[in-house]
Amino acid sequence: MLSANNLKVDSGLEKLPCKMGIFFLIPIFMIHSPILNYKTGIVVMKSSIPVIHMKAAVLVSVGKIAIKNVDDPVADPGGLVIGVKACGICSTDVKMWRKGQRDLRCPRILGHEVVGVVIESRTDAFSAGDRVQIFPGVVCGECRNCRTGRDNLCSKIKIIGFSYDGGFAEMMKVPPESVRMAGLNRIPSTLGYEKATLTEPLACCLNCAEKLGISPDDTVLILGAGTMGLLNASIAKLRGARVLVAEVMRERTELAKKAGADRVIDPGSEDLVEVVHEETDGRGADAIIPAFGGAAALYPVFDLLAKGGRLCLFSGLPDSESIKNIDLNSIHYEEKMLVGAYGCTSSHNRMAINLLAKDLSLDWLTVRAVRLDDIEEGLRSAEEKKQLRAVVTN
Repeated sequence: MLSANNLKVDSGLEKLPCKMGIFFLIPIFMIHSPILNYKTGIVVMKSSIPVIHMKAAVLVSVGKIAIKNVDDPVADPGGLVIGVKACGICSTDVKMWRKGQRDLRCPRILGHEVVGVVIESRTDAFSAGDRVQIFPGVVCGECRNCRTGRDNLCSKIKIIGFSYDGGFAEMMKVPPESVRMAGLNRIPSTLGYEKATLTEPLACCLNCAEKLGISPDDTVLILGAGTMGLLNASIAKLRGARVLVAEVMRERTELAKKAGADRVIDPGSEDLVEVVHEETDGRGADAIIPAFGGAAALYPVFDLLAKGGRLCLFSGLPDSESIKNIDLNSIHYEEKMLVGAYGCTSSHNRMAINLLAKDLSLDWLTVRAVRLDDIEEGLRSAEEKKQLRAVVTN
């Protein structure tokens, strides 16, 4: 006769439940996949009981974020669950916390610059223990943009941390669509988790550089030396361009130089148009990247642009702002170009993680690590620009 005393089930449970002399066995179908306990590193079999609650930073409503215990995510067929190791805090996270966002529905777990370790897999593509970075776009793979390699413009795109719960948690569910559409990248063994969170931001800069066609013949002007401005400077330098950076915060001047800036201009004390023309023999910049929200409206970007120059709208403009006094004749007669760069594609993420592992050290980029319990402190730090970059770590 089979009893709890002689039955062994690899479920992580030492005994099966017993009541009034009757033994209840866990049905085999409830034990569906191996998982890695991300705290102990031990692989066990996962059952649907007991229910465990993970910790997460939940945006309850706009302006209110709270640390809560929520049900552990469970992988869908073809999907997986990761134990989150680190998740970067982006200015978009700050915006959603403070003002909301058109596609955001609360309650929601934010965070889209996510890296971690697979703890439950229901796909043959990844196994428990794999270190992965997640492309935040969840795309259809069937529309014209997906089929032509522009999956950031997918007609049905959803985004982790916006439409799906994101990485400000101990664990995160990765949808089967992300696995199927190559939305996960294995993290090279030489790359740490905190640095790997730069993959998605760097991928956005690669998209911008491609749209502008940056080459060694170019002088590139970058407006702003925050994280995105500095990453854009590093990519432009890697492509062989001469790099000018405009930044009013003096403490970021040295960082801009380390990122590859040949000249840092302070628009607060220098005439930006005059200096740019001096640095380019009167031509103006061949390419301009406004690297913070509103930069394209704050500065006279078309006066700074050379004939045949390219302006990339890399950062969105607040609804209350716009680029004023655009001389359409100068665009026509001087063949100036205006392009947009929205986010990044899955292929840009693959390129970015390889660059971080091999060609870009970025050791000079200062990072403040905060624990999940201190998420609000990290968001405020990003909002007030007290720190160049903040990352939530588990």
